[in-house]
Amino acid sequence: TISECLYVTTRGKYTLSTPIQHWGRMQSRFAGRISHDDPTTRPDVSIEDHSVVTRFDCLTWLCELSLFATSVHKSDLRTDSFADAFTLTSANLAACVGKSPSCVSVVYQYATHYIKEINAVADEDCDSELVPQDLPRTICKRLYQDEDIDASKNAEDLDSPVADVCKVEDFLDCVFDDKGGSEYFFADMLPDTFGEVHPKSGIYEALKMESERKRAIAAMLSVIYLIQDDYDRFTDCQRGGDKMSREMWAAMQRFKAWAGVTKEAAHAV
Repeated sequence: TISECLYVTTRGKYTLSTPIQHWGRMQSRFAGRISHDDPTTRPDVSIEDHSVVTRFDCLTWLCELSLFATSVHKSDLRTDSFADAFTLTSANLAACVGKSPSCVSVVYQYATHYIKEINAVADEDCDSELVPQDLPRTICKRLYQDEDIDASKNAEDLDSPVADVCKVEDFLDCVFDDKGGSEYFFADMLPDTFGEVHPKSGIYEALKMESERKRAIAAMLSVIYLIQDDYDRFTDCQRGGDKMSREMWAAMQRFKAWAGVTKEAAHAV
């Protein structure tokens, strides 16, 4: 059957059966290190009734290729206990990243490298959905290097900077007290208050995603202007027929009043 989604097993015991004619070098690498999070984990692999049977009980993912290309199931997966697993379809992935050009670019580059790598190492007629669990991270590091990003920085290392509580409180006071004289008052304060969007030390800078950093700042400024009922600054960059109407703005203000936006809620947003 056609593979329709990526599967991520999170809990429980599983048995994966692959016809022996569809088992090759790449599948052996998959079974040899089925858990990237725990390199010491080794599944139980045996040959039963002309199939290679792999039993495991750890976090792993299967059928990632189905996110980027048409692929066919050549293995059967069953649970041997109560188990949990998540799925992700290509349509859902596209919906998640579709509104961010930078994310679309990253996913496209990743998919291109992923398919190229599979074509290079897969044996003919073998199950191309059982790939080594360390392959995705290897590809991500390669992409980091291509973009001049420090390849030693994994996603886990890109922690958000610890915010100065006093700075955040002062910032929110300015927002709710309708302060902010100059046009760039809040735009200048945001990077110093929220380190993620700092132009030199923030996460966006570490990932070389300047356009996304600017979008994040624009989104935060929009929330501020909405809280302050500042229609002119909210719509300053909107032109012609794309400009928000006064009627729509009034409706948004009524919703804001109904929701009772607090400093804590604004901070969370």
